Amino acid sequence: MIPGTGVSLEPVAGSVLAPTGAALVSADGRVVTTVAIGPTPTLREAVPRGDGAWERADRLGEWPARRGRLRERRRHTELERNWLFAHGPGGRSMLLSIVLPADLALDLGAAVRASLNSVRWDAGAPLDPVAALGIEPVRVEGLEVAQEAAGAVGLVPPGEQFPPHDPRRPYLAIIPSPVRIVTTDDCLRVASALLDADPRATSSAALEGRSGECEMTHRPDGASVRYAALVGRQPQAFVLLGESGSQDAESWLARFGSVARTLRAARSAAPSR
Repeated sequence: MIPGTGVSLEPVAGSVLAPTGAALVSADGRVVTTVAIGPTPTLREAVPRGDGAWERADRLGEWPARRGRLRERRRHTELERNWLFAHGPGGRSMLLSIVLPADLALDLGAAVRASLNSVRWDAGAPLDPVAALGIEPVRVEGLEVAQEAAGAVGLVPPGEQFPPHDPRRPYLAIIPSPVRIVTTDDCLRVASALLDADPRATSSAALEGRSGECEMTHRPDGASVRYAALVGRQPQAFVLLGESGSQDAESWLARFGSVARTLRAARSAAPSR
């Protein structure tokens, strides 16, 4: 079972629960299985598309589904992405993806198909985004964990969707970091890219003097303030993205910063060879 998602499956190549995220990873890190639960329109946009893609109608228990495969090149590596997309109740869907190098696909093809065939989804199970992400519980005064999606943790005002429809309402998102950060300079470059801001127009600082960790704020207009932080190192690293209206902005930035400084992973590192 992948915590917090209601999804279970037979892992490929002895994969185990990843240090962060709703994911399984093989011992050599070359086979990665990820799960996302969320609103159907959002996940439908995330279904892999491209030239040469193959897909067909399928079912996942009582739920209509589609299954597909796509090969794509990332830098100098050709990857094969196998996916299963199922429509559940109440506008909620599940997208599971198994990614591996194309040169492993011939040897592991049967195992990948067996893993996809083994998927079970308890669509009525309550989501636990914090458990799915693999972090210790997060508490922010005035915000609560949104329950409509698993794969990231979204903190919003009570009763609101993530992200809020009104951009002046505060929110904070916590997601696994997609990059390895080594130096503070690298961290600041990534943070400015996340905020889509010129670094000269931001306020930034290293977190507690720790190399490779930083936080940055940007005020794109007079109505809002945006926040980004990168914390921790692989295999347990996270990105925080937040926003609030200009009213009480300093208070919200302080709360976001407190999360960045106290965030802790709840899992140990995956075993390696």
